[in-house]
Amino acid sequence: MDDKQKVLLKSLYSAFPTLPTVKPREMFPRHPYHDIERQDIANTIGNVEWDRIPSSILKAEYAALHFFLHDAFIYYLPAYLRLVILDINSSGMIPETLVSCLSPHKARKFCLFTIIESRVDWLNNVQCKIVLEVLFYIKSYWKETEDWKETEDYFGIGLVIGLVRNRLCSNGRERILPL
Repeated sequence: MDDKQKVLLKSLYSAFPTLPTVKPREMFPRHPYHDIERQDIANTIGNVEWDRIPSSILKAEYAALHFFLHDAFIYYLPAYLRLVILDINSSGMIPETLVSCLSPHKARKFCLFTIIESRVDWLNNVQCKIVLEVLFYIKSYWKETEDWKETEDYFGIGLVIGLVRNRLCSNGRERILPL
C-alpha cells in the first residue's frame, strides 16, 4: 500500500462512521419497486459493518448502490470506496458504478432554472471531500488506461467531480443552473 492509499483510507475512516446510526434492518425498508433486489441486498450485507464486508460480496453486489436509499447509501458507500482505494485493479465494475450512482438522478424545472439533484447532496462536507479524492484517484487510474479514455464513464467522472466540487462550494444549498 502506497502513501496515497494510506492517506485516503485514514480520511475515509474519519469521514464515515463504522457503526450505523440507524439499525441495519431499518436501512432497507420495503419499497414497491426493486423490493426483491433490496431485500436480497439486506439479507446479504444488512447486518455487517461496512468495513467488514468481503470484497467478493462487494464485487458481486456492485449494483447495490443503485438500490440503496439514503441511510443505506451513506452507510455502505465507504465500503465501495475502500475497495477502490485498496485495489482499483481488481475492483471490477465498482468505479463505474460509483460514477453512475453519484451522477444527477433528478432535475426539476424552477422558473428559468433547473435544480439538479444527486446522491452527492446526501453527503456532508467531510464525506464529499473524501469522495472527491477517490474520484480523482479513479480518474488518474483511468487516465493511465488507454481503453478508458473514450468511454462514457471517463467523461462522466468529470461531471460527478464538478457536482461534488459544486456541493462543497454551495455548502449544501441547492444548485441552480440556468436553462
